[in-house]
Parts: sequence; structure tokens; C-alpha cells
Amino acid sequence: MVQLTQIVTANAAAFILLFIIKMHMNTQLGSKGLLDAQLLNYMINLTMFQCFFDTLVFWVDGQTFPGARMLNWGGNIVYYILNGTIAYFWPLFSEYKITGNKERVKKTAIICGIPLAISALLVASAPINGIVFTVSEDNIYSRSGWCFIIPMALIIVYVIYGTVNVYANLNKGGKYMLFPAMYFVLPILLGMIVQIFNYGISLTFIGIAIGITGVYLSTQNESAYIDQLCGVYNRRYYNDYIKVFCNSEKKQETLTGVIIDMDNFKSINDNFGHHTGDKALMIFAEVLRNNMDKIGFAVRYGGDEFILISKQSEDSVKSALTSISNEIDEINKSGENEFKLGFSYGMTTITPDSNSDDFLNTMDSRMYEMKSTRKVIR
Repeated sequence: MVQLTQIVTANAAAFILLFIIKMHMNTQLGSKGLLDAQLLNYMINLTMFQCFFDTLVFWVDGQTFPGARMLNWGGNIVYYILNGTIAYFWPLFSEYKITGNKERVKKTAIICGIPLAISALLVASAPINGIVFTVSEDNIYSRSGWCFIIPMALIIVYVIYGTVNVYANLNKGGKYMLFPAMYFVLPILLGMIVQIFNYGISLTFIGIAIGITGVYLSTQNESAYIDQLCGVYNRRYYNDYIKVFCNSEKKQETLTGVIIDMDNFKSINDNFGHHTGDKALMIFAEVLRNNMDKIGFAVRYGGDEFILISKQSEDSVKSALTSISNEIDEINKSGENEFKLGFSYGMTTITPDSNSDDFLNTMDSRMYEMKSTRKVIR
């Protein structure tokens, strides 16, 4: 039994929620933005449209005015196809968040576009074969056995594929990729499962709206804590993290910190330009991130200064520094860049009873001791 009041209420709530996010996105990014913002915007636009369309197809069902049956057929065809299209953008979004590579996103778009096209053809053929749904002579919509699950299963496949891709590739973005994919997938799957087994209610789009809201809020949090050039945490995250640690009740806990300063970074900027300087920073940050991912995290503290933070032993951090040094040597030997990378560092530990300023100052002074004695890792 169709519960039109519930459908209107749920879809109106989803529409309003998405409208608020869309207005906020436009305020923050204008009409454009990076590809991830554009893909998220496509999902928002289509879901807002579907909120209206979902209400329409439920309302027109059983109506007797001229053209109602044709509208019921056409409306449900569009409804099923657009549902799959909304979910189609999720794997593309997650791929870009992982790799930042538009070419990889294009390949994913082609691969994911094939089943979407097949599903669309299947749905469009419903008036001929009734394989997904039918509309009776008296304009009553009905699902065709369990075949209606075929296009809905595609949505689930897209949502799960994009989510699995995120968690399977965490090593590429590490803990620096803050947006939790489960914020997106759980509300959608729960809404769809309930709707599959309870025809006459609509929870899909409020589920999508909640999922998009979770993703958008987490990406906003990401932009606040991630250095946009280097892809590691920024100074704000470091300050908040140290503040929380120093207020911890786990007094026996120890934190190891290493401040790192790139050697001769100014000469790279002066001799090769700031674009090359940015390239050097990004390469260096990636080396830090790759070697710290399993034991802690890296922070761009400012300019060419980075901080490594770990709750593991000093020996573990020293081992990571050795790996970083070896990887830097390999990069320098490759001759792929016009510059040579090197760094100096200072390391110390802190407990929750320690002073955060002393922690930073000790690291800093030990780094300058290394510089002054020219014990520079190359």
C-alpha cells in the first residue's frame, strides 16, 4: 500500500537537506571546483530531481486522467535509470579521492558505464517485455517478480565497489584521506533494503541525502586538516592532536616526534622556480607519508618543515627515518629531477604530563644541532 504522505515527507526532507548543502557548496566553491566537488554536485542535482520524480510516479499510479498510464510508464523508466546514474558517480568520486588522477577516473567511468548502459536498456524495454516492472491497463504499477532487483542491484554494486575501493587503497591516501566511506554507504543500503521489502514507502533518497551529507561534512573536515599541496596533515591538525594528547588520562603513553627540515630548499626555489619547489615538497611529503603510514603520520608544519608523530618506540621511528633516507637516496640517484633532496631532523618524546611547547622546542633545537654539525642525512 502506497503511503503518499510518508513519501512526500521523506523526499521533501531529502530535497531541503541537499539544497542546503548545494547552497553551501556554491558559496565555498562557486560554480566550479575540483573534480570530486563536481562529481558530488552531479549526485546532489540528480538526487534532488529524483526526490520530485519519485513523488510523481507514486502519485500518478492508479490515476485515470488522459496520459496518466503513459506518464506512469515513462516516469518509472526514468526513475530506474536515474537511480543507477546517481550511484554511478560514487565509484568515480572515490577513485578521484584516492588517486587524484583524472585519467583513472575516466577509465573507471567507462568500466562502470557499461553495466549502467545495459541496465538502462533493460529498463527501457519494460513496456515490451515487462521484465522489470509493468503498468496494467487500469494504470497500476507492479514489480515483475524479483527482476526489479536487477537495476537496484546495480546501485548496490556501485555503492559497495566505490566503498571497497576506498578501504582497499587506504595505503595510497593513508589515514590522510579523512572522509569515511561508510558515511555514504550505510544510509543508502539501509534505505534500499527497507524499500525493497516494503513497497509503498520511499527511503532511498533520504538515505542518499544523509550519505551525501556525511561525505560533504567529512570532506569539509578534510580541507581543514589536510595540507592541499602535500596531502599530509597541516599545522592545525598537529596543534589539535598534541592538545588532545597532553590532556589525555593515559599518563603512561609516550609520543615520539621528529621535526624535519628540507636541506637547501631555498636554493631549489631560487634556481628552478617555485613550481619546481612545489614539486620537491610534494615528492618529499609522499616519501614521509609512505614510510609513516603504518606507525604514525606526517605533518607539514610550515614551508619546508615537516613533523613526524608516532606512538611507537623511538627505534621504530628511527627505522622509518632510515627508510626515508634510503628512498630519498634512490630518488636522487634516479636523476629524474633537476634537484637533490636532503633533510635534517631532531627527535624527542613527550608524555601527557609534558609541555607541548617544550616538545616542539626540543625537536627544533636538536634539528639545528644536526645542521650545525653538518650531520645531514643525504
